[in-house]
Amino acid sequence: MAIQYPVDTAATAGRWMLYDTTTEAEPVRMSGTGNWPVGDGGPIQGLAENLVPLLKVTEDQPKVDDAMARLVGTPAIDVEANEIRTTWAIVSRSLREKQDVVSNLEYEEANKHFDINREALETRIVVAALLRTVKNLNVPAGLQTFADNYLAKATKIYKNRQKIQAVLAQIEADEIVDLDGLVFEPTDD
Repeated sequence: MAIQYPVDTAATAGRWMLYDTTTEAEPVRMSGTGNWPVGDGGPIQGLAENLVPLLKVTEDQPKVDDAMARLVGTPAIDVEANEIRTTWAIVSRSLREKQDVVSNLEYEEANKHFDINREALETRIVVAALLRTVKNLNVPAGLQTFADNYLAKATKIYKNRQKIQAVLAQIEADEIVDLDGLVFEPTDD
């Protein structure tokens, strides 16, 4: 659609670009601000024929699962319509990117169940309890309670890992996954 005068300077503020049809260089912001240079919205006087004002029009962005895909905008110049229109495409992430997202999700979920920085210390304590049990030594009640709690958390972490492995298998099979629908084991909070 060609420019209709007077231009609605308020509604189009910051969205005007100037395009050189001779050089086909990247359009630049009109007047340095993107605003229509004539205050009353009238035609631009003395504008060279090779310079075309273009109104930036951006289509609504579709909803995208950022974990599995990304949104890519492509501007298209339409000199006759005096527009530079950005359209959107959803591009699937690479297999490696999807795997990384899901692996990080496993780490984040595990961190809800225990402090990863303390895990090495607690693992040593539980291994000591296990060794005492295997050797038929008496396990103090406090240590047994600690080991039981550790086992309960470890079981939840293992179940979460099985869910993550299933999602990774779906990704590797190029299936659509719904990470928002993934239900993890509840924390003890």
